[in-house]
Amino acid sequence: SGTMLSDAIPSQIGNLSSLTNLHLSGLRLYSSPGMVQTDMNLEGLGFKGIIPSEIGQLKKLRSLVMDDNALSGIVPSELGKLTHATSLSFTNNNLNGSIPTNIGRMVGLTVLDLSSNLIMGSIPNE
Repeated sequence: SGTMLSDAIPSQIGNLSSLTNLHLSGLRLYSSPGMVQTDMNLEGLGFKGIIPSEIGQLKKLRSLVMDDNALSGIVPSELGKLTHATSLSFTNNNLNGSIPTNIGRMVGLTVLDLSSNLIMGSIPNE
């Protein structure tokens, strides 16, 4: 079984521009030379606090899963900078506020899952 973390996601996560692969289930880290980071799964690790805006610097990210944590605050507009993203999932957290309008401009985004949060308002079209 995995280890629960009690700290927030570090803002320095946006500095990992050369990261090739990250999987933290059970706190194991895998990295393969020559691969581009396209998938980040931080599901169920007990992260608390806000989603750091610096995560928007991971420009090549295609999938981001942060389900089943204790994240709070708003969905940062910087997620709209993930122009290659096809899937963003933040289910079962304590996020609130509305969905940033620039997320509506993410033309490749096919999955946006914010269920089981305190999100209000409509999904932006553009």
